[in-house]
Amino acid sequence: MSMHGAKGLQAPVVFLPDTLRENSKTEPIANTKAGPLWVSGETELADKIASLKERQKKIRKDELDRLLYVALTRAEQALFISGWEKKNSRFYPGSWHELMVDTISNMAESTQPEEGVWQLASGQPEPETDALPVAGAAAIKVPDWFYKDAPEEPVPARPLNPSELDGAGDETPYNHADRHASLLAGSYAHKLFEYLPRQKPEDRKQAASLLARQFGDAHHSTTALSASQIDEIDAQVFTVLEHPDFEQLFGSDALTEQSVSGLIGNVAVTGQIDRMLIAADKVILLDFKTGRPPQDAQNLPQAYISQMASYGALIEQIYPDKQIICYLLWTQNCSLTEVTKTARDSFVATLG
Repeated sequence: MSMHGAKGLQAPVVFLPDTLRENSKTEPIANTKAGPLWVSGETELADKIASLKERQKKIRKDELDRLLYVALTRAEQALFISGWEKKNSRFYPGSWHELMVDTISNMAESTQPEEGVWQLASGQPEPETDALPVAGAAAIKVPDWFYKDAPEEPVPARPLNPSELDGAGDETPYNHADRHASLLAGSYAHKLFEYLPRQKPEDRKQAASLLARQFGDAHHSTTALSASQIDEIDAQVFTVLEHPDFEQLFGSDALTEQSVSGLIGNVAVTGQIDRMLIAADKVILLDFKTGRPPQDAQNLPQAYISQMASYGALIEQIYPDKQIICYLLWTQNCSLTEVTKTARDSFVATLG
């Protein structure tokens, strides 16, 4: 807690741990009747400027003294003043520590129990009270752990990203003539899914045309995606956005690029969910994939199952009473495939 923040507060014991800082530094700006004035410390000062500089120094010292007084008066029973030295940043000369040592060491009641330590006691000790014996105190046995050092806490390994599990990567083939064209088509579809849900339904067609033009300009590629390919992708995207089963997933209530992290068994996992919808009785998770979906929906690449299983397991810890549903959206043909709970649970079981 800062000294400013401690104003108005009190505590039985107060520590001032960082008092070895030089506090007499002069502010470079002096407030005068004519306005602010820069007081340079690098050149020989005229008398008027030197006077202003000394005035600024006194103003700063008075403010620091008031702040120190606030800190010294927060303690009800005991006050510990200490500091630590560091090259080029913490110095004894000019510090509060030096000021307090000079003050306390010159007081008649002060003592020096050891080198570098000064102690000042005042007031009356609190009277001892006749404490009532605790019933059965003689029978209380102090547990063994009380006398032992606390064990070292395990340091978790670097959190895994779900896409790193089982070597997730390009696991599926592509629709277009080459990998570059396929990735370009997937990237365009991803952009549409990212930006169109933010638009009003009646404005989405115009927004898609604008995105297609900007996307082509950005990639300097007029041949990779033809007008017919763009029209095909647009139609596929709109089919998904307007489907009644997924309308909410792309609505204003859905969360986008939602970061999530936690422990699954003994494994630390962190990742980012492309889209997430939290409904009354369920949570729907969606991740975009640039490849083409496998012909058999029950034969998904294990890497994708591992990824969605990890997302689902983390979200299930947050919403244990809700059904967790996980989908993959294939940007090659804008189709959706569910990663079943059975498949997800089988992977989670391997994490311990």
